[in-house]
Amino acid sequence: LLRGLKANPDERWPSMAALIATLEDDPAARQRRRLVTGAVAALVLAGAVALTQAARHRRQAFEQEVSRHLGAAAAAVEDGRARAREMRALRRRAFDAFDAMDRARGEQLWGRALALIPAADGAFQKAERAYETALVLDPARADAQRALVGLVTDHLRLARELRRDGEVRELGALLARHDGGDRGATLRRPATLTVRAAPAAASLSLERYREDPVSGRRVAEPVSVALASEAAASLEPGSYRLLARAAGHAEVTNVFELDGGERRDIELRLPPARAVPAGFVYVPPGDFWFGDADENLRTKFLDTVPIHRRHTEAFLIARHETTYREWIAFIEALPPAEGARHAPRVSGMVGGSLRLERTAGGWQLTLRPTSQRYTARQGEPFSYAGRDQRARQDWLDFPVAGMAPDDVERYLRWLRDSGRVPGARLCSELEWERAARGADDRAYPHGDDLAPDDANFDLTYGRVDAAVGPDAVGSHPASRSPFGLDDMAGNVLELVRSSLSPQGFVIRGGAYFFNSATCRLTNRTAIWSTYRDVTSGIRVCASAEVMR
Repeated sequence: LLRGLKANPDERWPSMAALIATLEDDPAARQRRRLVTGAVAALVLAGAVALTQAARHRRQAFEQEVSRHLGAAAAAVEDGRARAREMRALRRRAFDAFDAMDRARGEQLWGRALALIPAADGAFQKAERAYETALVLDPARADAQRALVGLVTDHLRLARELRRDGEVRELGALLARHDGGDRGATLRRPATLTVRAAPAAASLSLERYREDPVSGRRVAEPVSVALASEAAASLEPGSYRLLARAAGHAEVTNVFELDGGERRDIELRLPPARAVPAGFVYVPPGDFWFGDADENLRTKFLDTVPIHRRHTEAFLIARHETTYREWIAFIEALPPAEGARHAPRVSGMVGGSLRLERTAGGWQLTLRPTSQRYTARQGEPFSYAGRDQRARQDWLDFPVAGMAPDDVERYLRWLRDSGRVPGARLCSELEWERAARGADDRAYPHGDDLAPDDANFDLTYGRVDAAVGPDAVGSHPASRSPFGLDDMAGNVLELVRSSLSPQGFVIRGGAYFFNSATCRLTNRTAIWSTYRDVTSGIRVCASAEVMR
């Protein structure tokens, strides 16, 4: 600085380059530069070390967070599966009690099973949320992905067992998001069906039920699979109806459900045509759903058991409810005094009255379903004042009503003794429900909804007082059952033997006077042995053993 301030220009620095060169050669400057460089290097190194440690800490914290979610999921899965196992064991014990007619014990066990369902569901849902959170944090965790798919599959099976259709749909969508379709495809893998028909030359055709989302009907559509006796066929899971025909034999219908991956062998024997009385259907041995899955409706209205699988052996059942024409033939075959005792004459408990009597001009029916009174003689049409359809009918084809169980037992004995229906007897409600609903869990014979003209119930004729009353049997084919039976919803209630209490009687199937809930296939009402009502009739069953 002093040299640069000299007054004589020649004594100053000749150039800035010379000044800079001298400054760079200064030992003190070099020392300062080394100190600064070292300090910067130390700071950089320290920063790198700090960043590395921070990254390691962050990674450790991240791994701990993922592990925490995976651990919580695993614990919840184990809890849910343990509760589901306990619940299933209680359900099995409850069903065994119901099937043994110990209803009190069944309800007690069933209540304990129901109490475990929210805990099992909650544990599974907690595990599903924890696995999904772990996968959001670390999408590459294949172990978490596999565990989640296995969990959702288990949860989906549980929801299906409990007949919870909403949960099944939600869990199916969750499974599709995470399994790439693999596990879902496994659940939907084809079933294998083998039918062994006797005679082996029987013609076999197969239909699969599809639910119409608009009408609620279960529509049977032909399956494009060639069936032959003893040949295995690959089929989609679902509800099926099998039709078998052979010359000289009665046509036989069999209904069944197939699960994904199931192997099912069906032995189907076609009885000789002469062994099945006219107007009857042969129902082969098989499994079906008995009871109702709607717990609130079940306990407060239907008086049935929780839905579960039951089995019936082969039996015969009438296509139609017993008619006045058939009942009159029975009365006329008896001595006059005895026949008169079995002629229906009743004032209904809910309302209405009914009287069948022999007059000089033949048999006469007087019927007051509600406030309107109708009378018609044999050969005269029964004319409903308040109807614009089915207003005039032959009352001899109405379902007979107003008989007590003792009257019915005498009628069945006459059918047996006369040879008209060998082995005639009351249906059990297991047989009745199987014949009405087939193998799946439909609410009505034809599906899950009951439109006004599907059957004869309170809405069929607009709840017009003068229009209320029975119809000729078979007037509502829209509600025909999978086995081809008519009027198992509406028209008149049908007397059957109880399958839930020894020696008990039950009425099933709804009637013209009642609403659609009463017409549900699972609705049942226990009655006493002297019960008779204007809305209560019968449908005859017969033992299949008589064909052997």
